[in-house]
Amino acid sequence: MITVGFDGNEANVENKVGVSVYTQSLINFYQKKANKNMRFNIYLRNRPIKTMPKENKYFRYQLVKGKILWSQLFLPFKLLTGEKNDVFFSPAHYTPRFSKIPTIVTIHDLSFHYYPNDFLKRDLFKLKNWTNYSLNKAKKIIAVSQSTKNDIIKVLKTIPDPEINVSLWDLGLIYKITVGAKGNVSILMTLTSIGCPLFSTMEGLIKEKISAIKGVKSVDINLTFEPPWTMDLMSKKAKMELGMNL
Repeated sequence: MITVGFDGNEANVENKVGVSVYTQSLINFYQKKANKNMRFNIYLRNRPIKTMPKENKYFRYQLVKGKILWSQLFLPFKLLTGEKNDVFFSPAHYTPRFSKIPTIVTIHDLSFHYYPNDFLKRDLFKLKNWTNYSLNKAKKIIAVSQSTKNDIIKVLKTIPDPEINVSLWDLGLIYKITVGAKGNVSILMTLTSIGCPLFSTMEGLIKEKISAIKGVKSVDINLTFEPPWTMDLMSKKAKMELGMNL
């Protein structure tokens, strides 16, 4: 059996915002999926409100009192002395301090990094320092913002295939883009043929262009031929540029 610990406080509020809805959706999903092989402990500061799903044998609420520094002191102590969890998931930036449990954290955006003057000093301190701790500690980081990924796609649409002068994106050569919360970008791509000698040229152009995007720290490009490229992956724009019948 695997036991998952989860910080459910963002959902345990009457007036829900984006992160609250995200957290509530996860909790609802966990309650439905909980079974003898997968248990969930939902940690809360206060008793669950009416919108929170009901407990069952494999889905339980754990009440942890503490008004300040909850995720930094009270929650870690409970994790240390209470029921054992195999992994802990924090859906909103802050992971518990001093915990040896493997953790997963969701980072919703890094606006505090780019626009610090828009935040209260107290909130900015927590966002900078506690988020940085979470990023360095977490085994897995989930980034939900699409802004950086959208910028990457825009750039890929400007990089042509060296042989036929159609963008790599419209040719369908880009299979997957992953953006880490620390600005580490991973791109999974393919080629029109396995023996294409121009991959190094394309790789260099991609790294050069994407590295110039604000917030990108590193670019890693991985090549795959599964599934193999076919003309069906091309966009309508690419087919029109190549004079193909649609």
